[in-house]
Amino acid sequence: MSDKRMSMFLKDYVMEPVANKSIDDEFNFPVSELGMEIVELINKKKPTYVAAYASLQWAYDCLKYQSNFVQVPDTRILPSQNEEE
Repeated sequence: MSDKRMSMFLKDYVMEPVANKSIDDEFNFPVSELGMEIVELINKKKPTYVAAYASLQWAYDCLKYQSNFVQVPDTRILPSQNEEE
């Protein structure tokens, strides 16, 4: 990621809470909260930037591979409990 794109990402998703809300709304999931938890975990291990990025890439690859076998339910299409009654 170029320095310009990185600074745009930081400004849009890390530095401004309003942007975090919009990405959470977009996915109907606390994306920013989960992302910060991942960043905090990585920071505890104190890897180099390259090692941190490689770890994230490896995790992405694992999730992508697992998606071939595991179906994650989309709660937006499941009926709510009220509708079943």
